[in-house]
Formats: sequence, structure tokens, C-alpha cells
Amino acid sequence: MACLGHHFCGNPASAPLTGDCCPGRACSWSAAQKQSNTPAAVERAIAQAKASGSLNLTSRGLTEVPAELCDWHGSAQPGDKWWEVVELSKLDLSHNELQDLPEPLFKSLSGLQTLHVGNNALRTLPPALRHCAGTLKLLNVQHNALAELPPPVGALESLVHLSIDYNALQSLPDALCDLAHVEVLVCSFNKLAALPARLGAMRALTRLDAASNALIALPDSIGDLARLMELELGHNRLAALPPGLARLSALVRLDCRENALSSASEVPAAPSLAELLLGFNRLAALPRALPPALATLDVRDNAIEELDAEPLLALPRLRSLDLRNNALARLPPRLGLCTALTALLLDGNPLRAVRRALLAAPARELLEYLRGRIEDGAPPPPLSLVLIGHAAPLTPY
Repeated sequence: MACLGHHFCGNPASAPLTGDCCPGRACSWSAAQKQSNTPAAVERAIAQAKASGSLNLTSRGLTEVPAELCDWHGSAQPGDKWWEVVELSKLDLSHNELQDLPEPLFKSLSGLQTLHVGNNALRTLPPALRHCAGTLKLLNVQHNALAELPPPVGALESLVHLSIDYNALQSLPDALCDLAHVEVLVCSFNKLAALPARLGAMRALTRLDAASNALIALPDSIGDLARLMELELGHNRLAALPPGLARLSALVRLDCRENALSSASEVPAAPSLAELLLGFNRLAALPRALPPALATLDVRDNAIEELDAEPLLALPRLRSLDLRNNALARLPPRLGLCTALTALLLDGNPLRAVRRALLAAPARELLEYLRGRIEDGAPPPPLSLVLIGHAAPLTPY
């Protein structure tokens, strides 16, 4: 392990010219890593798991699943007490070089509750995975080479968390929508052009991450996800949001950055929506109705020419407003009344009436300047004309 700068371990004169100032530490780490990858080390980990029910074989350089896992109760070693072997409930095979998972694995480990097989080279999942349907709650197959999600995944009726991100998926099976207990679905960084039409049937979802795909539209049934709190849709090809989106009343975070949206009128006015991220789109104006609890509003890199301050004045919790790289030529003075703002980002706009130094100053200084403009532009007070001993107010034309 190399140390940064000139902080040497021991005598500086002994540091090598290669830039590794801690050769002893690096060697010991490397030796420990190699030692943990030996068959004996894997066997010891398996033996300990038979007592604990949890097995971590991550980063072991495995090219195939150890045979002992395919015969969990029958692979006893001399001296083992077979009656003390517990069911394996958690298995982590991530960060290896596995290309497939053998069928006997899931017949042997039918009591699995957590399975991590991310960061391998898997191209499919075996049908025998359905043997874990009654127990498996978390399945992580991220960073593999899956081109499709096989039918057995749709049979995992106990599943609560499914991570299938960073694969090569072009579609999701309709059967996935029958997983009534899934709360977290992460399918980002794939090649998805659409989400299942029955997506709204996954009523337990609280977090859906479909960012960095090729989505051109969303199913209107998404509005049936009454418990959804986080929706990640950034870096897709969405030109519009479905009307059903407005029904997401539990939403706390909505990220639609880097799409092709020209309107955001379907943004839900959810009472708890605190983060609304709409940057890098084609919006010409802010959404007509903004959620009352909004704390962060990102509309940078759009095509907004006019800013209406009135909707923003109804947001007492608004702390961050990002308007960078739009087409704003002026700022409404009443924006200065948004006194809760601590971040007001305006770089990249053709603003001529505001000094650049002020735009770069803390938000409070710019807000104070804008409030001053309200006073300058206020209508004159009513004129008074003395008539027969008393003053009568005259309203100017």
C-alpha cells in the first residue's frame, strides 16, 4: 500500500525509489490477500459458516462455486457434528470471476435469505433459483452480464430488495410485477427502453432506481405506487412524464435530470417531496405547482427565459435553487423575499442588471439586493390634497 506525500513508515532513507514508501505493509497486505484465496482458507470459511449461517467468499478469485456449497449437509469433514450444521441464510460470492451458478447450489441452500453475486461474469441465473422462493429476501446481481432476467426471478415471492443494475438488460419480464413484497428495485445502468406496463402492481415499492437506461416513456400505472418515496429516472430519453406520476403522494425525491423534458406539469405536489431535480432538460418554465415541502430545486441547463417568483414564495423550506445555464435576462425583485435560500446558483445566464461579483456572492447578499429593488420599484404612496381643512387621499392613475 503506497503512502501519499512524504509520510514514510520508519526511516525515510529506506523508502524505495518506486514511490511505495511502505513496502513491508504492501507485501503483508498482498500476502494476506493471497492467503485468504487459498483452498484451505475457503474451507475454513465454509466450516465457520456451518455454525454461523453466514458465508462471505467475496474477492476470493473464484471461477466456480465451491462444491461444498452444492451439498451443504452432506459435505461434512471428519470430526464435524452434522447435527450442529445450521442452514445457510446469507451467502456473498460477489467480486469473483463466476460465469454461472450451478443448479444444485439452490437445491442445497433452499433456506437462503440473502444472496450477493454482484461483480462477476454471470450471463444468466439458473431455474433452480425458485427453490429459494419462500425465503430469499435480498438478491443482488449487479455488475454482471445478464441480457435478460430469467423467469425464476419472478417466482421469488418473498423478495424485498432486488438489485439488477449494471447489466445488459433490454427489458424486464412482466412476471416481475407479481413480486408483491419488493420495496427496493434497482435496475439502473442497463439498456431498458421501457418498464413493465403493470409496474403499478408492485405496491410495496418505496424506492425505484431506473436511471441511466434508454427509457422513452413511463407506464401510467406508475401512479399506483402509493408508497414510493424515491424515484430515480435521470439520464434517460424521456420527452414527457405520464399523468399518473401526479398521484405519487408519498414521494420525497424525484430525479429526472438529463432527459428531454419540455414540460414538468405532471410533477406531483406530494406533501413530503423535498428534492426535485429537473436539470439538463428542455424546460421553458418552472412547474406550475411546486410541492410545499420542497427544499432543493434543480432546473439548471434548461431553456428558462422568465422566472416567476410567486410559486417560489410559497415554499418556506426552499434552501437550494439551481438556475445555472438558462436564458434568464432578469431576476424578479420579489425573489429576494425567499429568505430561506442559502444557495442560489445563476452562472451561465445573460443577466445584465446584476454585477457578476454579486452573482458570485453568498445568496443572502443577492437576496438583499433584490429586496432593495422591490422598494425602488414600489408604487408611489397615495397623494394628499388639502381641501377645506382636511386631507383627502387621491389615488394616482
